[in-house]
Amino acid sequence: MVSYFSIHTDRPLPAMAEARLLYTIDFINNHPFTKLQECVLNLNQETDRIISYTKEKNKRKHFIFRADQIFQDVNKLEESDVLESIFFHVSRFEERFMDFQLFLNDRKSYEDQLYLVRNGLEKTPIVDHLVQDLITSLCQGKINTRLQAPVHLTHDVDFVEKFTSPWSILRKTVGHLYHRRTLKNLDLLWNQFFDKKKNRQDPFDTFEWLLSERSMEKTIYFLRGKNHSLDNFYESNHATFRKALRTAEERQYNIGIHPSYLSYNKGAMMSEEKQKLERECGQEITRSRQHFLNFKVDETPQNLEKIGIKEDSSLGYTRYVGFRCGTGFSYKLYDFQKERPTNVIEKPLVFMDTSWFHESKRQGSWKLPDLSNLYGTFNFHNSTFDDLEMRGIEMKQHYLRFFGVSESDE
Repeated sequence: MVSYFSIHTDRPLPAMAEARLLYTIDFINNHPFTKLQECVLNLNQETDRIISYTKEKNKRKHFIFRADQIFQDVNKLEESDVLESIFFHVSRFEERFMDFQLFLNDRKSYEDQLYLVRNGLEKTPIVDHLVQDLITSLCQGKINTRLQAPVHLTHDVDFVEKFTSPWSILRKTVGHLYHRRTLKNLDLLWNQFFDKKKNRQDPFDTFEWLLSERSMEKTIYFLRGKNHSLDNFYESNHATFRKALRTAEERQYNIGIHPSYLSYNKGAMMSEEKQKLERECGQEITRSRQHFLNFKVDETPQNLEKIGIKEDSSLGYTRYVGFRCGTGFSYKLYDFQKERPTNVIEKPLVFMDTSWFHESKRQGSWKLPDLSNLYGTFNFHNSTFDDLEMRGIEMKQHYLRFFGVSESDE
């Protein structure tokens, strides 16, 4: 039996406050935990169960959604209620007031300023906990906890080959010595080079074992633009690119666009790259993840919506493993310019191989991560396994234990 609850305000709300409150209520209603309990929240409707929501301090709730300037100090979050806290995290409200240039220039410094990181909560799905606590209190202990945690496996294809010319080995050797300050595994690098010349097997061509055959949600994102030094261009007819496309389709992957480095606020650039991939793979592209996770909360969602993207998976950390949005479950992105939800579903990124690398390097520990403790979207680059192997880290076998073919799949 469905239980209906209505949140009642003590006075009419400003349009902005009402839009944000309705967005938050919709997020809660669509949260898997709420659906599992057959619970529905409404705003200012007549039901038998009323939740008082007021600005007056002597009432149960004493804060309402406020003007932007009040929330610029994120320490105010401790004074907010559960609804405001949920909105704060999933809408990425705090990032509206942060310097995006800092993100582009120094990602760790930017992420260190985020509320969850500053408070050591980035590993905690705080929003999911808030929803569960709210619904548990409303249901008065009558809780069904058979909640299935989502797993969305993804790959970003930034490079399709390691050795692009006969001179590559010299550049790679210099890079190895400069960055790692050791001769260890230098022989592996040269053996890879000669194997490429003899057998035409490049270390970045990992798609045969990387692309999982397991039955789960899977997406592969291809980089198709070249507008910055950090964009790597590969031709439409490149054999490895064609192989990756073919293998992904055979193994029932969704195909997505990986918009280039400078595209985060350039809808026309995004659209051009999306159309190019559509011509190359012969299908409509509706999924996206920003290159280097360059995602500006005031602009990127609107551009994604305008070009027909229905699903994004950019909101994760670049230097940490964890829940940047406070949740691993999907939800709609918010448009702050028009104060409304967009039609773009965000699938939060909770684990990325390069983020784990940066976190492990800071900690001085290369213990492989326990992926079973996380849920949401996982991302592995086809080229990162090689870099980790050169450092003596066996991520490939670890990956295959979680996402490779199991006995039940054969």
